[in-house]
Amino acid sequence: MRPGISQRRAVLLGISAVVAFVLAWTGAIASCSGDFIASTQVYLYSDRAGLLMEPGSDVKVRGVVVGRVSAVDFDNDRAKLTLDLKPVQAQRIPANVGAELAPTTLFGRKFVTLVWPDVPASTMLSDGSVIDGSKVPVEVNDTFDALLAVLETIEPQKVNATLTALGTALDGHGGRFGDLMVTTDRYLAQFNDAIPTLQRDIPLLADNLDTFAAATPDFMNTIRNLSTTGNTIVEKQASLSAFLLSFTTFGNTGEAFVDASSTPLIGAVEALEPTLRVLAEQSPSFPCFLSALNQDRKFLERALGGGRPGLNVLSTVLLGDAPYSYPKDLPVNGANDAPSCYGYPYTQDSPPVGHTHFNTGTTVYGPIRGPEDLLGNPFSALIYGLTR
Repeated sequence: MRPGISQRRAVLLGISAVVAFVLAWTGAIASCSGDFIASTQVYLYSDRAGLLMEPGSDVKVRGVVVGRVSAVDFDNDRAKLTLDLKPVQAQRIPANVGAELAPTTLFGRKFVTLVWPDVPASTMLSDGSVIDGSKVPVEVNDTFDALLAVLETIEPQKVNATLTALGTALDGHGGRFGDLMVTTDRYLAQFNDAIPTLQRDIPLLADNLDTFAAATPDFMNTIRNLSTTGNTIVEKQASLSAFLLSFTTFGNTGEAFVDASSTPLIGAVEALEPTLRVLAEQSPSFPCFLSALNQDRKFLERALGGGRPGLNVLSTVLLGDAPYSYPKDLPVNGANDAPSCYGYPYTQDSPPVGHTHFNTGTTVYGPIRGPEDLLGNPFSALIYGLTR
């Protein structure tokens, strides 16, 4: 002890130094943990917190640290995490943000990552806000737990034998197995493209099955009726055979008749062919021809007493045709005009129909070249003959 310092004062100085060291150490820890920094406190509820989720873990948004986990509690069978967020950052995070508990490594400490929503809310996080719907990834203990359940169910020696056999089968066939996996992947990719069509067709198949189920009673009745019909045919097979044999006899008789009449029939058809061809060519004029005949019938009924008693005749004397001359007036069968109705049907306002020349050999309406053409026969022949 130095001279001039009492023992009591030395003890007080020692205690003060220890207290100052503890206070400095505590302040440093509190400063590092953020106890002296203002924060916005929100709560995250999850089905479980998972392993290595401890106070002091980071809270991140898009990889940026925006706060710390201040407490991990258990509330009503759910994990409750208290998050201390930086006020400036909390004012930029929408209230409907999601959350995931992600590990840094397989065995590392977990942190909270806030998942930005597709449609952010207009309100932001504030003190007391609650974040729900967090997801916890599969952890090592989950894997071990599932593996333990599998090992308890199956026998390890059988698994070993199966794996050994599989390894022996694949030994030297790795390339072919790889090709098989590539082909399978290609098939599955094509099958994935067909899944929407399959999803559409399955309900339609269900509707068709419902329709078939509804029609099943009628279908069964039809089958029973067919069975009755089949039994009737079996019972009447003798009559049916006789009926079919009668058709055979009828067919033989018809064959003999056709054989006997085939030559005359063919000749008649060949003889009718020119006539039928002419009728086919003139067929467009048949409707107006028949209609004109019907109209003539009406006029003849009026003229000959069909419509009223008596006979009405309107006549005049015309000059005769020009005298026949040889060979100019020889008959000719050369009328080859196209089918026509020649202005029919006629009305009171219809203009007079002109003469249509047909190549029949006659020159009645030919050009006037002399007295014979003008006066006709017999007067022209008499007068013209006396002047010769």
